[in-house]
Amino acid sequence: MADLAAALKAARARPRLMVLSSVIHEVYSYLGAEQRAALFEAIWGSGAEWIVIWDMMPGRDVDRPADPVSVGRVRQLADPERLAQFEARWGAIDGNRALLQWLLKYRYVENWAREVAENYLPTTAEAFLTGVPRHYEVAYIDHYTLPHLRESVRHDFSVDLQDRTHLKLIQRLKGRA
Repeated sequence: MADLAAALKAARARPRLMVLSSVIHEVYSYLGAEQRAALFEAIWGSGAEWIVIWDMMPGRDVDRPADPVSVGRVRQLADPERLAQFEARWGAIDGNRALLQWLLKYRYVENWAREVAENYLPTTAEAFLTGVPRHYEVAYIDHYTLPHLRESVRHDFSVDLQDRTHLKLIQRLKGRA
């Protein structure tokens, strides 16, 4: 991903469209603060007319105690070994951010070792949006719960997931299109 920052800076032509689908959480998971800042500087400084972002981002109210009934159901029905691995890395699912992160990850059994290490929820939608430079304007925004995730969680744990889990954002360079 650090190579992406260099490539964007070296590009002679301004990209018309940049699509960052499930990239933001990867940036936070695998890049240090300095590399992350350089990459975001390259993205926002690319001059792309449109930047489309789709990724996992909760709302700012995510940091609160989790619903105890939901926690009980997950503890009762989850694979105990994987849940223990998860909690050793991310903390007890008694906290809502940890519970939400578990609910986003539990289905990835085959590549569990990689997925459990990634921070799916490194920032909230509101915090991310404060970092968007003023030369971009929001053309479209949807902060929502991924329907398939809601259905899977309901089916697997009898939990009604209410937290927003994903952000769809289309930004337009001001003075364009």
